Amino acid sequence: MEKISNARERKFSRKVQNLIIFRQTVNPLIEVSTCGITKYTASKTDVACGSAANISWREHLFFEPRNMHSSKIELDTISIKVKNKGIFKDELIGMYEFDMTKVYFEKGHAIQNQWIALFNPEATNFSEISGNLKISISV
Repeated sequence: MEKISNARERKFSRKVQNLIIFRQTVNPLIEVSTCGITKYTASKTDVACGSAANISWREHLFFEPRNMHSSKIELDTISIKVKNKGIFKDELIGMYEFDMTKVYFEKGHAIQNQWIALFNPEATNFSEISGNLKISISV
């Protein structure tokens, strides 16, 4: 029984390696969601994969939740997702999520030029870092 499961694991890992080898570029975009509002950055095209990939969006996304009580906003989260733009469906590269109160209780109610590690909960090893993103947020 153990030999069969090891053979399946080896077969699966080969498929994953082939996927990584054949995929050399991505078309990333960033999706940010909070307070029931979702906004997107423009997508970049044909960005090389790997540690040499260094892209900058330099975009500002403004969220103005209306008719929400402060207690509801305090319980909300900020979700940041980096996706590979597809023709029919966007594929998740990595994400990061934190509470709105984390930003509020920082000095000046802001996080400035902080690196966050992205992870992909849809991946086989969701604890593996799938990328890094430098963000600035204020509330």
